[in-house]
Amino acid sequence: MRNVAVTAPYFHDGRAVNLETAVETMAEHQLGKRLAVRQRDAIVKFLNTLTGEYAGKALTINKAAHL
Repeated sequence: MRNVAVTAPYFHDGRAVNLETAVETMAEHQLGKRLAVRQRDAIVKFLNTLTGEYAGKALTINKAAHL
């Protein structure tokens, strides 16, 4: 899960263009229910904490690549 926030798009076909969509989709498929926005945001916030550094430089999300 390390650096998951900077590796979009998600899933084998790239259908989830952002982490929020990926979390919602996984909750529906694995838990069989929809998450409240607050729940989804808490999970995304946690996943964002798993982003670190590479070669001494902080990894960042390339927002232009996700449009």
